[in-house]
Amino acid sequence: MQKNVVIKLRTENMTGRHILAGILKRISDDRNRCTIHITSDTEDFRRLSISASAIIADTTADADILQTAIAGGKTVVLLNDWRFKDHPPNLGHIRTDDGEIGFKAADYFLSIGRFRSFGYVPYRESEKEWSIKRRRAFALRLKGKGHECHTFGMDGDGNHNLGRWLKALPKPAAVLCAWDAVAAETANAARKAKIHIPSQIVLLGVDNDEVHCTSSQPQISSIEFDAEREGFTAADLMLKMLDTRKRNVSRSICCGGVTRIVERESTRPPVPAAHLIKRALKFISENAVKGIGPKDVAAHLGISRTLLDLRFREMETKTVGELITERRLAILSSMLLKSKISASRLTKECGFGNINHAKAVFKKRFGMTMREWRRKNQS
Repeated sequence: MQKNVVIKLRTENMTGRHILAGILKRISDDRNRCTIHITSDTEDFRRLSISASAIIADTTADADILQTAIAGGKTVVLLNDWRFKDHPPNLGHIRTDDGEIGFKAADYFLSIGRFRSFGYVPYRESEKEWSIKRRRAFALRLKGKGHECHTFGMDGDGNHNLGRWLKALPKPAAVLCAWDAVAAETANAARKAKIHIPSQIVLLGVDNDEVHCTSSQPQISSIEFDAEREGFTAADLMLKMLDTRKRNVSRSICCGGVTRIVERESTRPPVPAAHLIKRALKFISENAVKGIGPKDVAAHLGISRTLLDLRFREMETKTVGELITERRLAILSSMLLKSKISASRLTKECGFGNINHAKAVFKKRFGMTMREWRRKNQS
């Protein structure tokens, strides 16, 4: 007896097309008992679902139509769609192994260079479950290696401007994007913020959708997973569920593992300046109170002052002089709280050669004089 199979998928992206190819490959062996109807229109889907024996759909399918089909006893297999929390015997789930995607992204970044920070750009601020799983796995792997993962829109700093968020990441930074369309948006935001890819930030997308990856400037590297296998597995599960002779069929399957990482311009390994900047920051942290200046930093690194400034312009949002002053102010503010020594004496001990200059930069930084700040924070 012929079975009407309705397929409702998003096919404008590479993943959807690969899933569809996998479905058709599996059903091709059962053409004699399956009539296939492929639709992307909601009203067409509603009409076709009435006479359907089985439905394979993703999140683009209307939930009410699916609910009616499930309640009517039709076989329904959903791809990465967890809107239905109950588990009736005629409902099956196929999902991408998003955890593996997150793990592989972290391992890849750690293998191509030394980064001072890592970030994740989700699908949207109201994340989809697959985006959440990728983010969590990415952050977990990084944490296991001693690194923190910053997430755009979720860092608690109120920064919802992508360009500003990217600018605030210590450079060089490695950023995973939920999928390729998000990576293209991120590359555009970086370009507008005058952030250089890949010297300051490297970007990695997911799906290897060539439309997004190759039309972006620079072209975007991407994680490719086996979406065709997902489609094949979805069709295989549907056929098994339709076969009343088959019992104890596993109706929740995780597949679609990572097949490869396609490298393009956006993840070219960062310039050797990354290690040089790290050494410079360590020297500044340990010696700022000794009255050092940018020339001393350059001498410590064994490079010219011109090259030092060039490298910091590539990687940092602050100059060498600003970072030295920032470090001195941090130590000065701490000492003002811990001791009763006069502010004038403390400024000298913190490396400020001129008391008036120290007063000016302190007030600009904290919005009050040293005396006012000490009184306010010691009370």
